[in-house]
Amino acid sequence: MNDRRIGRLVRSVIAGAVALTVLGGAGAANVGSAPGSISHLSEWSHGEWTIPKRNTKVEVNLGFDDPAGQNPVKVGEVLVSQSWCDRSTATKVLVERQLASSTSTPFSLNEPRKSNAAFLNVGTLTGTETRTPAGTGSNCGEPTGAPVVKNTSVTAITAISMRRAPGSTALEYDRPEETGSFFYRDAVASGQLSLIEADGYYPLGGGRSAGSWFWEGSWDDASGVEIVPGA
Repeated sequence: MNDRRIGRLVRSVIAGAVALTVLGGAGAANVGSAPGSISHLSEWSHGEWTIPKRNTKVEVNLGFDDPAGQNPVKVGEVLVSQSWCDRSTATKVLVERQLASSTSTPFSLNEPRKSNAAFLNVGTLTGTETRTPAGTGSNCGEPTGAPVVKNTSVTAITAISMRRAPGSTALEYDRPEETGSFFYRDAVASGQLSLIEADGYYPLGGGRSAGSWFWEGSWDDASGVEIVPGA
């Protein structure tokens, strides 16, 4: 195992731990103070794409967290960030947009160890749009006025599927004496994002999905209680 893959494994473990915090509220209470405090199973599939059109980045997170003796928590999340130069008026405007949606009842398949995930979602992405006056030339230049920030929303249709990246090797750590088991594999993700607005179609090609991954972690508590998924 080379240093690069070890580094990616460490980053994915951190990403999985951070992902638990996005659940918030009752979900956070179910998770507990930290993985390992109780028996716990955590499964996450993460797809991300970079698209030249409007400098768009799309991320999809599918999560499942199951602390022993408590209700399992699911999440399906879509994140979109964009920036582009609006040339529709004499004064060009730099537009920067951040959008997100999250559901606790995702219509999804999330099987990291099988290198298999899929997600279909129709819903509203909400967030903010920042518009900054940026000159009168053919492109947006230096800011010429104060930015204006407003809340915004757009209906979106998201459909993606994920599989293991060709040539990738699963990274696994399984040491029962340390009550931990972890799994990571690079993924390829493809699909489409449709924003219900003018020119709102974004193909999510596998060739632009670098940074996608599958991850699973499980822990036993100090008494050796084993986790039973869904119990």
